[in-house]
Amino acid sequence: MKQHTVEAGSSDDTYGGNRFRSSCLSRLERRYGRGCSVKVKFSRNVPEARIMSVLENGFDVDGQRYEFLAFSDSQLRERSCTFFATSPYLGIQDVISWLGDFSSITNTSKYAVRLGQCFSPTRPSIVLNDWDFIVEEDIVRNGYEFTEGCGRISTAAAAQVAALLHLKPVPSAFQIRFGEFKGVLVVDPSLVNVAVAFRKSQQKFVIHSRTEEQRTLEILEFTKQTKAANLNRQFLMILCELGVSQSYFEQMMCNELRRKEQTGRSKSCLEMVLRLRDNLSIPVQRSRNLMGVADISEELQEGEVFVQIHVNGKLRMLQGNVVVMKSPSLHLGDLRILKAVNVPNLSSLTNCIVFSTKGQQPDFNAIAGSVSI
Repeated sequence: MKQHTVEAGSSDDTYGGNRFRSSCLSRLERRYGRGCSVKVKFSRNVPEARIMSVLENGFDVDGQRYEFLAFSDSQLRERSCTFFATSPYLGIQDVISWLGDFSSITNTSKYAVRLGQCFSPTRPSIVLNDWDFIVEEDIVRNGYEFTEGCGRISTAAAAQVAALLHLKPVPSAFQIRFGEFKGVLVVDPSLVNVAVAFRKSQQKFVIHSRTEEQRTLEILEFTKQTKAANLNRQFLMILCELGVSQSYFEQMMCNELRRKEQTGRSKSCLEMVLRLRDNLSIPVQRSRNLMGVADISEELQEGEVFVQIHVNGKLRMLQGNVVVMKSPSLHLGDLRILKAVNVPNLSSLTNCIVFSTKGQQPDFNAIAGSVSI
């Protein structure tokens, strides 16, 4: 998606954007048009008084008034936020009222996150009527939601989404937005009476009356063949703290350089050396970045996972111990050694990691965040 960017405090207003596919737009842009908002990024040398003035009073560009609307987690980290193009007939409160009812959210940071949920760049897919989806209870044990953020989508609906977005083969899971719902939907062949079954944990606010934009299943990401993951500085520090020798990682770097030399990629070798110097990152050939989903079969036992990935174009089911880490990793407990097992009823799921819904605490909850294996 090409999103307008305004550098506050710079001599020239520059326009650029995130490199999403051209069909990716936020829900807000589908409703009010591609140019309805701008992302404002504040340089670090901008005085605080200048920042507050822009946030409180807005600004004008070519006669169009822009006022502060919201920010997402990622925007906050990069010192940016979203401003909306207002008019005498459409103000900020009108926009927020259309997005949903956030009145029950009293925590300021949570309010900002929920509002930012509506600004994710997505690709629209199927439109769901009220009778096309249900909301199920989560699997709860010991106060933990073992299906937190993970609903189900029927095989037929998944095929429709894949056809609309020209995805081959049909993905096993989708990262989605739908009205007030967010999270992941995993394909479940046993779901036949409705297209989608959301979990209660996926509902983040309330929408009283849906427009078509709010009835559209929006796709952020989907399971697919991925390349090997990298060990970054955080991963290396944790592994060393847990007793892995530093010489082992040095050998990994040498092996990777030797592998690239053998394939005639000398330029890649130089790039890798520079990357290691500036931003430590060691490729791990026997690893993958995978989307995590909950076990729809309820056959996995505590400490077990199901992983089936493509290796050199061929499908391979992992069995035995696997190291699972999140990104970013900040604590020694963010690393887990789990057992990959064969579950025939999950054989339709590929290029994702399936976590058990049994035990004292969900493994994904113990490591949190996104996962790499």
